[in-house]
Formats: sequence, C-alpha cells, structure tokens
Amino acid sequence: MRKHPILSIFAGFFLVILLWIGYEVTLALTAQPSPTVDYGRILEDRVREIQADAEGEDAWPDLIEAGELHTKLLERMNNDVISRLRYEANNYNAYFNSDALRQKILDKDEGEFILRTREEELAEIDDLKLRAIEIVKQWEGSGILTRLDRIAESGKAVRPMPDSTKERLFEFELPELGQIRQLARGSIIRMDLARSSGDWTEYTRSFEHILALGRVAMQQSTLIDRLVGLSVRAMGYKALVADITGDRIPAEVLPDIQAAIDRQSAIPPMRYAVKNTMLLDLDIVQWMYSSHGRLLVNRLNELDWSGGPTHPIVNVASIAYPRKAETQRWFEDYFGKLQILFDTPPKQRRTMGLDIPDETNVSSWRYPVQQALLPALGRSSSRDDRTHQMRIAVRTIIAIARFKADTGSLPTSLDDLIPTYLDELPVDWYSEGLAPLKYKVLDEPDEFGRDYLLYSVWRDGVDDDGNTINNDPYVQSAGRNEGYDIVLNHPDLNQ
Repeated sequence: MRKHPILSIFAGFFLVILLWIGYEVTLALTAQPSPTVDYGRILEDRVREIQADAEGEDAWPDLIEAGELHTKLLERMNNDVISRLRYEANNYNAYFNSDALRQKILDKDEGEFILRTREEELAEIDDLKLRAIEIVKQWEGSGILTRLDRIAESGKAVRPMPDSTKERLFEFELPELGQIRQLARGSIIRMDLARSSGDWTEYTRSFEHILALGRVAMQQSTLIDRLVGLSVRAMGYKALVADITGDRIPAEVLPDIQAAIDRQSAIPPMRYAVKNTMLLDLDIVQWMYSSHGRLLVNRLNELDWSGGPTHPIVNVASIAYPRKAETQRWFEDYFGKLQILFDTPPKQRRTMGLDIPDETNVSSWRYPVQQALLPALGRSSSRDDRTHQMRIAVRTIIAIARFKADTGSLPTSLDDLIPTYLDELPVDWYSEGLAPLKYKVLDEPDEFGRDYLLYSVWRDGVDDDGNTINNDPYVQSAGRNEGYDIVLNHPDLNQ
C-alpha cells in the first residue's frame, strides 16, 4: 500500500463512506420518537393560570356530566328513529333549518329520484323538530340544567391533559366540543320556548348558558377550542339580536341580559390561543424527531392522517431535512410574531403591512412538518375579529333599546348613550384608529322593521352608508371587501 498512496486514500475514503452509510442505515432502522417535555402539563397549567382570579370550583366535571346526560337522553329518546331519518335530531338540524328544508323538498322537481314521497319527507322534518323540542324540555329533569347553572356560576373549568411524554397530544380526542355545540343549540331552543311563553327569567338563563359554554371552550388550550367557543357565542349573540331587533324582548329584561353578558365576559385574547397552539405544535415536533434530532420521515403520513408509519429505511432521507432544534426555533419565531400580530386591530395590521403567515411561507419540500401543522390562522383571526365586534355591538344594541324604552325615541347619535347606558362610545374594530361604530337613524322602517342601522366600515375602512350584499350582515361570505359594510343589528338569525 505504501507504493500506492492514492489507492490507499481512495480505499480509506471508500471505507469511511461505507461506515457512514452503515451508520445512517442503522440510525434509520432504529429511529424512535424521544419526547421529553410534558406539554400537556404546561398547557393545563396555562389554563389554570388564565382562570386564577376567577371565583368558584372547577366546573369541568359538570360539563362532562352534562354531555353524558345529554347523550343518554338522546339515545333513550331517538334510538328508534335516528338510523332511518335523513336529518339527525341530536344535531337539532330540523329545528333550525325546518323552514329551509321544507321549501327545498317542495321545490324538488317531480322527476327527481326520491327515497320517500314529499309528504313523508315533510312529516319526518316535522317529527324531528318536535323531538328536538321534546329533548330540550326534558333537560331540567335529567340534571343537565343544574350542571349548566354551575358552569355559568363558576369562572373555572380546566380540561385535564395527558402526559405528552407518553401520549401524543394531537391524538387527544375532544368529544366535549361536540357536546358544547349541542348543548348550546339546545339552549337556543330553550330561549325560543321561553320567549314564546313569556318566561324571561328562563330566557336570560338559557342565553347565559350559551355564553358560559362558549367561555369555557375559549379558555381551554387548543385553537379548535377557541373556534368552537367563538361559534357558540356568536350563535347566542345572533339569537339575542334577532329578538331585540324584532322588539320581542321587554325593556325591563335588558339589564338582566346585560348583566349575564358581563358575568361571562372573561375571554382570553387571541394571542393566548396562539401561544397554546405553538406548544401543541412543539409537542408534535418532539414526537416527529428521534433522540438524535433527526426527522422520522416514515411517520410523516401520520400528520395528515393519510396512513401509518412506512418502512423505517426511508428515515435515511432525514439527512436532507432540518434538525429538531432548528424546527423548534422556527415554530417559536413564527408564533412569536403571530402573538404580536394578534395584539393589533385589523386596520392597523393592514396599515403596518402585517399579515398572517401561512403555508406559502414554507412551501419548500424541506419543511413537511411546518406545512402539515400550520393552522388556518387567517380564518381563525377573521372569525375572532367578527365575534369581538359582535360582542361590542350587542352591548350597543341593548343600550339603544333601553334608551328608546325610557325616552320613547331613538338616540340621535351614539353620544346620547353616554354615560347612562354605555361608559364609552363603542369602537369599530375594523376602522382606522378604532373610531366609533356607525349609527344611522332611518326615515322609515326597512323591510326587516329596523328603524336604525348599526354598522362597521369593515375591511376597506370606508363608510358605505350601511350597504351590504343582499342584506347579508357578514359580506365576507360573498368574498368581497370594498364598497360594503357589516350591519350588526340584523334581525335574521339564519343569516
């Protein structure tokens, strides 16, 4: 070998390559997750911390019990029909959509193939509506309302979280979110029944149950919790606004309703959900990397639920991907920027050139974890902004109704509400500099019976005199921004 030094170098180099390949193959075949941080405990502690100053005992067990009682009630009452009916009564679809469903059936072309006659389908819808009402009427005797009362009275409710060094948080099931939706929908029915009977104590109680359910969801540790909470609270606000705008609530009831809103106002900011989402993603990262900090390529299918682990030999490709520490820093930096972003109102975000990053920022093949985990924060932020604006608007609508009841006329401007009915002018969350909401007294009632409009200038920041698309109060559903406002005192619950 001394006579052939070049050959010796090549042989040594080749041996190193073989050893390196063997090492990489060994790492690939033996790679396993190495979770070391209990993010479940951290998240649970964060939920406790956000509720630290609240009064009452932990009402989470009451929520679980209410959900279980509701499920048993549904099973007991609907077992004989759920399997054969098209619209499930446990979703209360027939109650909320019965008019639309009836019209859809009536509009069917005679030549269309249908499993049942129109009369049979209409009868099923009516049957389901009656069953939904019947279920809700049995809440009191079942113990559900007692538990909802305790949830509303307590400011504390903490979901127990698993040890995330032993169980992956992204596999942690959240069945209570479905129950929260169902309990809230049932409470809408209770509001309707109470209004029809003139039982305003029960009406206010039912409305507060909806807000409390939404609050509890929004205080938990995932973004989906917040989205469910936003949806639930928006449901309650819309029902209330529909009744106030339709002059269906006595003025003397409005202070009690406002008090219920105040009691359920402990909502954490959006940045709280953003920080929690980062911790959830960091937990997934620690389950997607080995003890050597290498990406477990064979487990990438698990992130989008497209399949289970593939053969571990594919982990050899991990050499081309960022290491665990780099990926963790990426998520910490990304969510750190988002927390600053969500402290800023929508108009200021646009003025400052701030935008919500999405998957286009990590389109490279080298970032498969980021691509799989980035939440739909743009849509989440939009929904959060709308519900925040609606919360402000509901207070204002109540104040206007109280002013009108006391004086016999509408306020000429929102300034007339200060300080008797409102402490300060309600802000337009979408406007430049958080200007006040727009208010316009109508010369005569419009087709909805409204004698005024309360509206936001929305995303373009321009006052379009309360102009909307086909009276749709949320014109973002039409994908348009410029030339339209958001009318906040819309009387149609189904909008």
